[in-house]
Amino acid sequence: MWDELSNYPDILDELNDPQFATRTHGKRATHSKGCHGPLCRKSERDNTRERHMKRQRSKGKIVVQRDPGPARELDDFLQRVTDWHHTMRKEPNAVLAQSA
Repeated sequence: MWDELSNYPDILDELNDPQFATRTHGKRATHSKGCHGPLCRKSERDNTRERHMKRQRSKGKIVVQRDPGPARELDDFLQRVTDWHHTMRKEPNAVLAQSA
């Protein structure tokens, strides 16, 4: 995965940020602590969208999603990176940061 990430310096910067070395990216808490990299932004965007949909449905309203915009073009890739990152955080000898 590190090789694949070499084409995405913003994601590498997020994963290698020493300020968040003990945090798991792609979680709302990490975003709340100040990480605004692509993984944390995607997580916050998805959680906000899900909360909004639940709230509107509880009011009996119909929710229709718009077509995905340019911010969501990389969502599948970002989700794979997030899943990989969460798995690596659980490994005792995992390499959690790597230079570009």
